[in-house]
Amino acid sequence: MSGPRDYPFFYAILLAWWFKGIVVPLVTAGITIFFKANSKPTLRFERNDWFICFELCVSAIFIFIIGMIDLVHQMVNAPSAEILALLDSPSMASVQDNAFQDQASTLSKLLTEQHDIIVEKFGLSWGMLTLIFLIVMTISAFVRMQGWENHNNNNDDGTAQLRVRNGIVLPNIVGLLILIAVASWIRV
Repeated sequence: MSGPRDYPFFYAILLAWWFKGIVVPLVTAGITIFFKANSKPTLRFERNDWFICFELCVSAIFIFIIGMIDLVHQMVNAPSAEILALLDSPSMASVQDNAFQDQASTLSKLLTEQHDIIVEKFGLSWGMLTLIFLIVMTISAFVRMQGWENHNNNNDDGTAQLRVRNGIVLPNIVGLLILIAVASWIRV
């Protein structure tokens, strides 16, 4: 029996959980910043272009939903149900080999535990998804109330600027933390 397969360094990076869950969304957000600036007639980066919180949060939500779909796929298509049915079949019950019966019993317990863990994680995922939506809604309200310069003047002439701390830095940090939390949750 051979050991773990050695992949080239580039493949190892592509296969890492953090690449799909953190690097790709951050690169996507960076590209979004570039396109925001590039689409303006001045071709300049402005302060508001650096607000990427919602791009990070939407990426996290999509990653999370895809992770939930993968969990359902694992629950439905896992061979565990078929193996358990085979182990419980009358033809297997007639096998007199005690060592085989012990291994079959151990395998049956492991498969049942694995299935239960997947089902429990899927159930907890709904709560986490709801929490993410609530956090994003809270960030949105916070930015609307505290993130804009002269937000009390009600001037909607398109010149409003986000405040650096409350409008850009704090929301972006929260968006990044949500992305990291989702990427960590999906890999577990």
